[in-house]
Amino acid sequence: MNYEIDPALSVYALVERTQKDQRTTSLFNRRTMNVISNEIENATKIDGARNRIFSGFQYFSKFAPQAANYEKVAARSESVYLFGVMDVDPAALPVINNLHYVPLQPTDQLAREWFLISYSRTFATVLATEETSPFDAPDHVREFKGLWSFDVGMTNIVQEWLTSAVDAQALMIDEEQHDSRTQQMIINNIMRRMTDRITRRKSNASIMETQEQLRIVIDNTLRPAVS
Repeated sequence: MNYEIDPALSVYALVERTQKDQRTTSLFNRRTMNVISNEIENATKIDGARNRIFSGFQYFSKFAPQAANYEKVAARSESVYLFGVMDVDPAALPVINNLHYVPLQPTDQLAREWFLISYSRTFATVLATEETSPFDAPDHVREFKGLWSFDVGMTNIVQEWLTSAVDAQALMIDEEQHDSRTQQMIINNIMRRMTDRITRRKSNASIMETQEQLRIVIDNTLRPAVS
């Protein structure tokens, strides 16, 4: 399928405009972003959330190490849409059932963003960030500004927006239909897994920095959600 993505489309900007609680934007390094993204994926792989997922990889060359992981995610999802600049041979991308590749142009705003949205009746979350480091920065110094939220209404707005962008069938889920009990259970599971990560033995400055960022994530995002 051919997709026509508005070059000005920005998940990060939409979340900034629609967030209800006015939380301060956080700064994340690449390792922290990987941990958060893995936990959103784990909500589907481990916790059983059969969601529609939108994931921004920036460049599809970054997808190869995640292909096996996303094959598992896609098998348990309603559908998965991956966004990225086609900087690899399209024929080299694996064909994965239930997963759709959405090509971007290098000048598109979404090519600057790392985002992950997961939505269904049982679980809703949105990670929306924009890279602040230069395009050619090595992985260990890449940084992002953005927000991770479990706000059901805001996540619904973003998924509806992206569903329209890829011309997919609307999910037709009202916010009132959302299963708050299952949402709470999955958030609790995520919090336990992330707490376990930050209590492991510290081995170097990079890991310690990530653990400190995860503490902030738990304090600003997870603890308010489970209070």
